[in-house]
Amino acid sequence: MKEKFEIKNYIKLICLRLDHYESFIEDEVNTDCISDINDFVIKHRNEEGVKILMIEMRDMRMTTIKDVKNYIQNVHAFDYIRGLINSGNKPITAEQVDQMSVGEIATYLLDYKK
Repeated sequence: MKEKFEIKNYIKLICLRLDHYESFIEDEVNTDCISDINDFVIKHRNEEGVKILMIEMRDMRMTTIKDVKNYIQNVHAFDYIRGLINSGNKPITAEQVDQMSVGEIATYLLDYKK
């Protein structure tokens, strides 16, 4: 019998540029695919002056900062991120990721069902 993963929700990946006078979101991806997460981390992990944020979203509304800027043109990256967290979405901390193997991360992000 083939093992299956059931998607709980999606992960928002944010690459936050911090070495600029005004911090900004350099890249943002919404995904439910572990390979997309891996590709994003590989793409940005060795860049100077950036931090990668992973946020486990509580619903499937896949909005981005570009969508928000259609309504609030001068929204700052930190206000956007604070709004995500205040809405009940859960940041995945570096400590959680550092203590997990790739398989454990996949299991954490997905409900494992046989």
